[in-house]
Amino acid sequence: MQNSDLFKALGTFQRDCPAVIKNKTARIKSDKGTYEYSYADLGAILTAIRSALAANGLSFSQAINAADGVTTLTTSIFHDGGGSLQSVMLLP
Repeated sequence: MQNSDLFKALGTFQRDCPAVIKNKTARIKSDKGTYEYSYADLGAILTAIRSALAANGLSFSQAINAADGVTTLTTSIFHDGGGSLQSVMLLP
């Protein structure tokens, strides 16, 4: 039952979350030429989503773990009703 509340909160968060403004520009030079693209840095993303997360009882954490020569990033999403989700990504 705890995760059903989490999933409902995530759905409401996704519906209500404002657009994230792309506040930075990356310029890439390569043998084939130069190009650029816009992106939102982590600060802009957190500023945009923080209120919508809190309004839906959501929070998150990220932890880097290293063991036996393998490094991973674990992202966890928590709901104030007790539910949680985790995703683990292998880092180079």
